Amino acid sequence: MADVKRIMNSKLHSNNIFEPLVDKTFDEFRIKNNNYLEKEAFVKIIKDIYKTLRLPPPSNSKIDSEFNKLNRRKDGKLKKEEYKEIIEDLIKVVIDSL
Repeated sequence: MADVKRIMNSKLHSNNIFEPLVDKTFDEFRIKNNNYLEKEAFVKIIKDIYKTLRLPPPSNSKIDSEFNKLNRRKDGKLKKEEYKEIIEDLIKVVIDSL
């Protein structure tokens, strides 16, 4: 199983799957013409990802904690690079759960 996890992680980055996924979801949920996600959009994305994966959603306090950790400028907005970090972490959790 370790080989499968390694291969999946490698394919995710080498086949240019990760960046388009981040771009698509970020662009879909950001407010038009803004280069950031507001917290409400972030919460929806996280809950939708867990729902799609048929996993129990994280608590609101866990989502708040993650958002606050990522939001380095403490302005209530996530830039794409900050958002990218959480998506990468979520994918790693899924791969590790195999």
